[in-house]
Amino acid sequence: MQSSQSSWKDDLSCGIKGIDHQHQEIFARFDYFSEACDDSAGGKEVLALLEYLDNYTVVHFAEEEGILERSGYPELGPHRKQHRKFLDELARLRVQIIDDGPAHSGVQARKKGMRQWLVDHIVNVDSEYVAHVVGSLSIDGDQ
Repeated sequence: MQSSQSSWKDDLSCGIKGIDHQHQEIFARFDYFSEACDDSAGGKEVLALLEYLDNYTVVHFAEEEGILERSGYPELGPHRKQHRKFLDELARLRVQIIDDGPAHSGVQARKKGMRQWLVDHIVNVDSEYVAHVVGSLSIDGDQ
């Protein structure tokens, strides 16, 4: 699968290579899903791409939360709650696509809001744990 245009921007990098790679993959999967909605792809294809996004997001959140737990990050609880809110939003989006179709204006608005949530979460929330994790786990940007 190749998205015609990536919504990932390098200024979203947190400086931890593994996390940055996972964030890039989430954006790539979100782009595939978004393009299918915009191209009026069939509901089954859109739902399959949403599941593709959801599955990877679950893996990423679990890995990120594991790193935060190992580092003793004091804000893990609130961070985990934000992740759960996003996964809940993915579930609501799935129901909305089934009920209304991928091209529905409500689906488009929710999709846009979720993409913005990803950007805001990386820039404003994930960025807060980087120094703690790097210092606590003695990792560098290559991990």
